[in-house]
Amino acid sequence: MAHRARLATIACPVGAIGSITRQSMRLARASFPEHIDGGVYYCGYACRESHGARSYLIVRAGGNILVDSPRYAQTLLKRIKALGGVRWMFLTHRDDVAEHRKFRDLFGCERILHRDDVTAGTADVERIIEGDAPVALNDQDRKSTRLNSSHT
Repeated sequence: MAHRARLATIACPVGAIGSITRQSMRLARASFPEHIDGGVYYCGYACRESHGARSYLIVRAGGNILVDSPRYAQTLLKRIKALGGVRWMFLTHRDDVAEHRKFRDLFGCERILHRDDVTAGTADVERIIEGDAPVALNDQDRKSTRLNSSHT
């Protein structure tokens, strides 16, 4: 089984990808979050409760952003900690929140969600945004980092 296939096995939220023979997944587990470009990493470890949504970590000097909720997996958590942890968790849609509270508890991150996507399970997020205009994370980021919700 090639390395990319092992990554797909780890990322699959329902365990639907496998191999006829036993394979070591240690290297694949340690590969997430996988560097994409610049400060952007793909977290892998999709969570069944998020319907397999992909999550990303954006590594920045002013604090890292976790976009949506991956599975709360110890190997992934250790790597995210090594990359500087999570300052903000931007939840893009009500279906992509999965284990958001566990990430909040571990990293103390501020969770951000659009009002149209707030449910009973996310009513306690720290920041609820409204409208369609870009939103700055903080005063230092007004010109450099803006978020747009993709709520539907």
